[in-house]
Amino acid sequence: MEARIAQASQDISEAEREQMKGFVEARENMTFQPLSGLGTAAYWEREMAQGNHLGVNLYVLSGTVEFRIKIKVSDDDQVNLRVAKLLAQEVLNKCE
Repeated sequence: MEARIAQASQDISEAEREQMKGFVEARENMTFQPLSGLGTAAYWEREMAQGNHLGVNLYVLSGTVEFRIKIKVSDDDQVNLRVAKLLAQEVLNKCE
């Protein structure tokens, strides 16, 4: 990825190069967990902001449609994930 960015960044400004580096760093720090059996592909992440637990985000891809379930019903990520998966399945059922 870094090699492609270096090649693509030859004709851009230093500010744009720094922005691209920021995108790479952000991607390297993501902690997505893949899930199977839900849509075409699915993954989830624990959402934190300034040290506060905000719940989980569940991202689901089904064909060409992508949606996110953002939920916090508990401080336990597994409880939040279980509820998010049930809601995602309801959305998928309505899309069929």
